[in-house]
Parts: sequence; C-alpha cells; structure tokens
Amino acid sequence: MARFPYQYVNINGIPTIKTHTVTVSDTAVNFKFAPDFDGRPFRGLILVYISEAIPTGTTATLPIQFSMAGTTSNVTVAGGATVTVADLPGVGIYLVYFDRWADTLQLIGIPPTTATQAASSTTGGTEDTNNLTRIVKKSN
Repeated sequence: MARFPYQYVNINGIPTIKTHTVTVSDTAVNFKFAPDFDGRPFRGLILVYISEAIPTGTTATLPIQFSMAGTTSNVTVAGGATVTVADLPGVGIYLVYFDRWADTLQLIGIPPTTATQAASSTTGGTEDTNNLTRIVKKSN
C-alpha cells in the first residue's frame, strides 16, 4: 500500500500566464498566450491572467479556447461542458486546472450559465458543481 494516498502538485507554487491576444471568429473566441509553454508535460493549477476583453457584441454562445504551445483547446467546467463567452465575466485572473496528458483545461470557480448547465446536466456536472459550491460556502 502507498505511504501517501495522494500526489503533490505545484510544489514550487502555482505558475501564472498572461494572454497576449484575443481573436474572435465565427466558431470561437481564442486567447493566445505568449510566450508559449515550452511543450513539456504539465499537470496542475495555473493562474491565468486574461488581459484582453472580449469585444462587445460577441455572440454569447461562442466557446472559449486557449492556444498555447502550438495547440488549441476548449476551456471546460466541471462535467466537461465548454465555457462560453457568457460564462466568462471579463478581464481578470482565473484559476485553471491543466493536464497535458489527459488534454484537460478546466476553469475552476466559474458558475456555468443556463446553457452550459443544460449541456453538462447530462453528465452530472451541474450537480457536482452545485455541491462543491455549497461545500465551499459552508467552509467559509
């Protein structure tokens, strides 16, 4: 049996990255980061500083994507639903869980919109997110 049943991540602190540009297309809103990650495998928390606002008038249902290290990934919430323009409050610092091996890029602590809740309810993600919110509120 393992001596410690959990893994330590982010031993040297939580890394931070800042957006360099935002591009809006007919299919997505894409945030580009510079400099790119160097491509090494990474799994853990990242503080993401979104420094560019999404242009006014952008369709609220467009998915949010992050481009780094030559790849583009959809940003998701618990349950796997894709984060949309309506979910992102604006410029600011966000906590993200990133796992290059599992191709996971998950925004933490953002309540999903009604559309995202409907999409994630088929996987149980909304219920899990609501339970987590209640737990966090109780512990504060």
